[in-house]
Amino acid sequence: MKKVVVVDDSLLVRKSFEAYVANEMGMQVVGSAGDGGQGLRLVEDLKPDLLLTDLIMPVMNGQQLIEAIVTKGLGTRIVVISASCDEPTIVKTLNLGAHSFISKPVDFSTQEGRDRLREGIEIALGDP
Repeated sequence: MKKVVVVDDSLLVRKSFEAYVANEMGMQVVGSAGDGGQGLRLVEDLKPDLLLTDLIMPVMNGQQLIEAIVTKGLGTRIVVISASCDEPTIVKTLNLGAHSFISKPVDFSTQEGRDRLREGIEIALGDP
């Protein structure tokens, strides 16, 4: 079973992503954080297979979090889910080491929204 950490400053968003990966994808959510600093500590301690993270967060933003994970060689696959989805931001984020980028909002009430999230996760994990 794949282990997942979810990092987003919105509790509602975190809970939505946690429920989806647990109930729809059969993954184990091992940690959840509201800022990048807490997120990095969780990734270091729990060694998850997958990180779902926002970009705009307090303490440490998503790009800094990605850079720290890659620099430390932690091996966690990274999916960014963010409303900051202009082309330069996406390119920089992927170049820093994110494996997939999904634009917010993700509408769980539609099949298209659920499919976009599943596809982004599968791409990051290398499981198309």
